[in-house]
Amino acid sequence: MIRKSGVQAHTNSAGKDSSITTIDTPTDICSDDNDHLYVSGQGSNNIHRLTQAGKVIDIPLHSQHGIKQPVTMCFNKNYTKLYIVNEWGKSVLVFDVC
Repeated sequence: MIRKSGVQAHTNSAGKDSSITTIDTPTDICSDDNDHLYVSGQGSNNIHRLTQAGKVIDIPLHSQHGIKQPVTMCFNKNYTKLYIVNEWGKSVLVFDVC
């Protein structure tokens, strides 16, 4: 689970994001210590988590978490924080990774 100020990703009973299910204009990709891939969707204002085979696991972050036109992202050295550059560089969001 990824959290910012105690806010959790919103999922339905199947574990899928309940508000945004597609990715538009992917801008960056990075991986965590579990070899999951994270893809930022600039046009869809979300972050997708995928397996190494490319299967979507979930959409842990989206516009309700403040994601707006993400352009790049990375994890800190021990994978406990995810940094997302938002709005073409106007802001950087920091999320705790649980």
